[in-house]
Amino acid sequence: MRHALIGLVAVLALASAAPAEAGNPPGWPIRPSQPAAKPAKKPAKKPARPAKPAAKKVRCSATGIPVWPIVPLKAPPKVRAMHQSILSAAADCDYARLERLAVAGRPKFDFTFGDAKRPGAFWRGLEAKGDPFLRRMIQIMKLDYRRDGKVYVWPAAFARSATDEDWEKLIPLFGEKEMVVFRDYGGYTGIRLAIHEDGDWLYCIEGD
Repeated sequence: MRHALIGLVAVLALASAAPAEAGNPPGWPIRPSQPAAKPAKKPAKKPARPAKPAAKKVRCSATGIPVWPIVPLKAPPKVRAMHQSILSAAADCDYARLERLAVAGRPKFDFTFGDAKRPGAFWRGLEAKGDPFLRRMIQIMKLDYRRDGKVYVWPAAFARSATDEDWEKLIPLFGEKEMVVFRDYGGYTGIRLAIHEDGDWLYCIEGD
């Protein structure tokens, strides 16, 4: 009996030492078939573009000059639209926009008695020399107009049909002495401009 037990223990020891291939599932021991995936890299952030410096606001003699309210115009819509466009561009010191308005219509736009070619550059030059041209133009355009045929003229004193009342409206701008000079000379020679009934800006000129 004792010999039988010793034999049984020996058999069990051999069985435990042998590889247990039969009892293991296929593929044992488990090994990863592919290397572990590396964590995805975050895309590098592009350096932020430096903010563009704010455009420097152009200043001129018309800066801060109110254009509202203006004298109500009993004129065709196209005349009122052009009148307002000129006022707005002048108040913004926008010489380029003023020039576009000036040359958008008929081939000839009168703005000087000299040899300058471009109205915007001409007016910019006057302002650079200290002449508050745009401010004076706005002041004139805020006055009443007169109609000469199909043309609307500012100030009314420049029109052929001007009245004494039209001349008196210029006194706050020029003074009584200057009015006498104009009348003695034979007419108004300050800034004057005209808009055709079709909305075309015809001229903006000063002098004689």
